[in-house]
Amino acid sequence: MEFGYITMGRLTLASYYEHRRASMAGTLLVLANFLVFAHAIFTASTEDLAKNAKGSTAHDAIVWTYIFNVYFALSIVMWSMVLYKFVMMPQTTRYK
Repeated sequence: MEFGYITMGRLTLASYYEHRRASMAGTLLVLANFLVFAHAIFTASTEDLAKNAKGSTAHDAIVWTYIFNVYFALSIVMWSMVLYKFVMMPQTTRYK
């Protein structure tokens, strides 16, 4: 079961209500969702991932696997940057 919508919802509400610590916690949970599966995705061979996700090792499935790996890696980088920005945010902003 995919729980990303719960962590994204928490982050959205915390950001909407401008709660800095809750926003950082929500971002950390979103990042944790990606990190939980990172080991499995990055250690599996391209063919294994294509076969498990797409049921095939055809060229299209292999291309999809490479695109998915790039998306996954960039998501980890992006959410890490969001967390960094929240941590480095000056206390004088509107966020509490």
